[in-house]
Order: sequence, then C-alpha cells, then structure tokens
Amino acid sequence: MVDKITTTPTTGGVISKINEIIDNLGGGSSGLAYSAECPAITIASGVATWAVTHNLGTTNVIANLYNVSTGAEIEKNIVVNSANAITVTFVASSNVSAGDYKIVVLASGANANTSNLADINLSNLSSTGTKVLDGQWVAVNEWIANTATTTGVDYDLSDYLPNDNYNYEILLYGQVNVNVSNGSYRNLCVSSSIITSECSICAARQASSTSATSTGTLIIAIGTNRKITVTERTSDKGNYNLWFKAYRRIGTNA
Repeated sequence: MVDKITTTPTTGGVISKINEIIDNLGGGSSGLAYSAECPAITIASGVATWAVTHNLGTTNVIANLYNVSTGAEIEKNIVVNSANAITVTFVASSNVSAGDYKIVVLASGANANTSNLADINLSNLSSTGTKVLDGQWVAVNEWIANTATTTGVDYDLSDYLPNDNYNYEILLYGQVNVNVSNGSYRNLCVSSSIITSECSICAARQASSTSATSTGTLIIAIGTNRKITVTERTSDKGNYNLWFKAYRRIGTNA
C-alpha cells in the first residue's frame, strides 16, 4: 500500500512532490507502487541495512529513500533480491529509529503484479478495444409522426434501437405548423423514462392570418422501455411532424 507522508518537511516541496507521485499512481492502490517507513535499524560500521518486501511481482523497480523529518532524498544502494524484495543500504551516523526514513518503490516493468488493483469496468470497450460507450452516432432517419395533432402520446422506438439493456441518446428532429387563427400556438415537447420533465424541440405562434412553421432538434436520453412521450398541452393548435434521426449508446440502466 502507498501511504502519503504527512510530516511537514524543512526542505520545501519535496514531500509534496512525493505525494503527487503517489496520487498519480492512484493513492493507496497496490500492484504499481509500495511505500513504507523503516523499522528500527542497528547500523554496522556506519551503514544501515533495510530489507524491504514490496510484493510488486517484478524485478524492474525504482526505489527512492527519503528522510521523513526533512523530506530530503537519501543516497542509497539497492540490491534486487527477487521479484518481491529488495535490500536498501545507506550511510547513517547512529542507529536508526523506526519511522526515520521512508521508501517508495515503483514497479516499472510489464510484469508488475496488478491483481490487487481496484476493479475497473471496461464494459464500454468492444473486444477489439474500441470505445462503444458514448460512441459513434448511428443514423436512423425514420419519420415517426406525420402531421399529428394528438399530444400525450407515447412513441415506441423499439424497432429502431438495439434490443439490449443499455440506455441511449437519441437525436430527434421536429416541425410544428400552425394555421388556425391569429395567436394560435403549438409547442412540440417530449420526455422519456430518464428525462421525465418536458423538453422543447420547437414552437411556433401564428401572428396573423398567415400560417406559422418552426423546426428544431433535440438530443434526449431514452431508457430500456424505448419510449418517448409527446407532452400534452391543451392550448396547442396545429400539427407536428417528428423524425427519429440517430442514436448512440450511453450506458446501462443501472
């Protein structure tokens, strides 16, 4: 496990840099890095010897030794004993107390033991590694409502979307036409099982005896029921057209 240094150093910035490295490796994750403070060590001829078991599963390691109280990096010699252990030796003027020094070991080889890394959901990747979550748009271009006047209606898009357990973003194109009387209004709004509040595609108001027309587009998330609802408004006049233009996958329904 990689633990941050919390002691305030007398040489500015060194320990914060160590902790930045640890953050970049995922904080307390194991498998790519290891850190520990030293035990009490009795020196021999002015040399301290520390046997470190890091369990990183590779002999391709980089090790740095730091004085915990100052943050200074310490010159040392490293002997790689195995894929999981090294021996660190360094000069010391007196016996070393527990916690005086900290070792940070980084795995640099392809054989590093990653079995203990946090689980990562890779369901957004295809078998070839292609990203499929929030992926490429798939064109549909289906006319699902033609000069319709009824609102509060569900439109089932199951015939045009994959039959799976994923949610999708859909691109809708709408048109409203009003030719009733001066001041008549039509607003084309839709909702879904995910976005339950109405979302406007377009709206038009007839300002004279001349008809009014408006168009617009909307991207909305659709759930596994594959339905959208054209929201009912009692004041709406005229008619609307609605096209289902495209879709893309955005995730599971979890």
